[in-house]
Amino acid sequence: MNRQKRNRQKWKNLSLIRHGESTCNEVNRFAGAVDAPLSPLGEAQARKASKQWRDSAPDRIYTSPLQRAHRTAELVFPDFATGIGAEETGVILDARIQERDFGDFTLRNKAFLQSEMGLANYETALYGDNKQNQDGESFSALYRRVLSFLRDELHPLLVRGMRIVVVAHKYVIELLARLILRMPEHGGYDLRLPNASLLNASKLDSYLRQESRFGNNLREWIVLNHSFLMMVSLALGLITHKLTPDLQIPPLMSMGLLTIAATIGLTRVGLRGSRSSTPVFSIQLTIMRYAVLPLGVGLIAYLNPQHEWLTWLAIIFAAPAAASGIIISRSTGGMVLPTAYTILGSTLVGTLFIPLLLSLLGVTDVAGSVFVLLITSGSVLLIPIALSYMMRSLNPIKTARFAEHNAAAAVLLIVLFIFLSAQRLDLDSFNSYGWYALITGIILRIVAFGMARRGSLYAIDDYVAMSYPNLFLVIILASLLQMDELSVFATWLLLPMFALAPVDQWLSKRFLAPSAESGLLDFLGITTLPVRDENMQQSIWK
Repeated sequence: MNRQKRNRQKWKNLSLIRHGESTCNEVNRFAGAVDAPLSPLGEAQARKASKQWRDSAPDRIYTSPLQRAHRTAELVFPDFATGIGAEETGVILDARIQERDFGDFTLRNKAFLQSEMGLANYETALYGDNKQNQDGESFSALYRRVLSFLRDELHPLLVRGMRIVVVAHKYVIELLARLILRMPEHGGYDLRLPNASLLNASKLDSYLRQESRFGNNLREWIVLNHSFLMMVSLALGLITHKLTPDLQIPPLMSMGLLTIAATIGLTRVGLRGSRSSTPVFSIQLTIMRYAVLPLGVGLIAYLNPQHEWLTWLAIIFAAPAAASGIIISRSTGGMVLPTAYTILGSTLVGTLFIPLLLSLLGVTDVAGSVFVLLITSGSVLLIPIALSYMMRSLNPIKTARFAEHNAAAAVLLIVLFIFLSAQRLDLDSFNSYGWYALITGIILRIVAFGMARRGSLYAIDDYVAMSYPNLFLVIILASLLQMDELSVFATWLLLPMFALAPVDQWLSKRFLAPSAESGLLDFLGITTLPVRDENMQQSIWK
């Protein structure tokens, strides 16, 4: 205990700050040594951190030369900003605390890598050396330069009683924390460091106790395997129906689950314009997919009333994109923002055209259906958008941390919704609805693949958004309008929707992702790429 007190006293004058959210953080990609700028949320986080700095000004500020770090330092400590790089001003750029160059991982989607490598190998590659990550800086080289910075630069100043702030990067700060706490060189794990949050070095031990390695890995596993969990929940729902066939769940309860899940998902992405010269949202594509196509199918259904399946298909086509598309876009290498815009745009289009489609298909209470649709879409999308915007505006630091830590909770809420929906299904109804649902799931993939902006950076987002209609909204809407057959059909459609997820991964990797790279740097606001040394695997810092 005395040793811990002495250690806390020794390091109390050192504060560590991870930079604000970068454009790469926003789309779940590795930046590493690439000079990615702050996102709008990252800028807001840094300004918020400035207001939270209540102590007297530090004697010296060290920052990485990468702009996302030194821009954060400028915003957190504006009085020091004018002289960045000049030692006499108290602000120093130090290349030893620049982020590790991740080699082949650079600019790749993190969730995609986790799926490809497995969580254990993925973590080993980030906190050690791994053959799957080539052409980057070795972990031992990172360790030597960070140790040199701590031993030769920081420690002598702290011994003299100087107050020091270090603004750096996730993997650098995590390694500094391990060195300060005298933990083993290897064996590090994701500490979920929040962006732009001030962390006093004397409190590192208590922070580490809050971050469970098992808990963090479990949350990653849940997000990564969301499709599997959703299929399991559907099966459990069917079993529950056999055991308790009279169990009824109020639609309002289901709406509440989706509202919370959508809010968590939307806090992870800001509805702002990108730096790309190519528009992220296509009005023409949205109208074609969510208005013209469903009305065309609806007209065919109207002329062929004996084929009721066509009626269901028309309504499914008119359903807006699901909020869960944000999770799927992040997992398949999409830019996320185009998916978010498509969700919003398709909801607006659907609110206009679904009542028209219902009228065409013989629903007499069109006014009632409009009211129900507005209430339902408002609950599962518009309210979450308003809540997420308010949270990101009032406290951007805590909101980003909330979103990161609760992504798994959002998945589990959707899993619970599927379970509650499926427990109303009779297994015998598969013969009447299941095969149609399977065919519809395949048709949705074909349509999405054909209509996606091929060769565009946003092709993955187009495909994901159009492949995953908001079946949850359709189920709730059908329940409230007492359209029992549509409700059963939409619930069965959940099975192929998530069972075909491996197809989405395969298409994203082999067809859509390679053609998307041309506009990636433009979208992320990256103007230059680092020049790699031939000996970088041993050390890029001489």
